[in-house]
Amino acid sequence: MLSPSIANHDRGDKFDNYERCGVTEYLIVNPNYLSVEQYALVDGAFILGAIYFRPGTSFTSCAFEGLWLSLDAIFEFRQD
Repeated sequence: MLSPSIANHDRGDKFDNYERCGVTEYLIVNPNYLSVEQYALVDGAFILGAIYFRPGTSFTSCAFEGLWLSLDAIFEFRQD
């Protein structure tokens, strides 16, 4: 499980620094919730585009044209 200090860093200082430096896309991968938050830089500020969490979900990068990311490749989902 991620510690609160790591989560706070990813959502605080790191987030702010990347935004200020003009990083065009920021993904927060949460292994506890098997989710990915996708932020895109719009007019100098990160905007949350989506939160992905369902097995079988794929999404495109807003920073790299043609790059698809798959949650199944990132996480090992439990099969019931």
